[in-house]
Amino acid sequence: MARAFAINTTGIASGGTLSGVFPIMGARALGIIAPSLTNCNLQIQVAQSSAGPFVPLYFLGGQSLWQWNIGSAQAALSVADAVPFSHGKLAASVAQAAPVTFSIIQRL
Repeated sequence: MARAFAINTTGIASGGTLSGVFPIMGARALGIIAPSLTNCNLQIQVAQSSAGPFVPLYFLGGQSLWQWNIGSAQAALSVADAVPFSHGKLAASVAQAAPVTFSIIQRL
């Protein structure tokens, strides 16, 4: 049986730390293709509305954030837990030196 996927893009502006909002409703898992970034920690924030409030996403057990330390190289990231939220954002721990665009892959 073929799996259904949806792909969206979002970006962080030069000098910014937050991406635009992207839809994640119905995703069973998320994959993120990260371009070359200014060295930072990258975190997923989620909300039930595109207007927020956006809060950090934790592992299913609630003890650790879904967060990655990303250097200046490209990276592929995976969130395997089911995602029962409608919208997401990416948050970088430091301002980006140049605009960056991410691909958000949803397994439905």
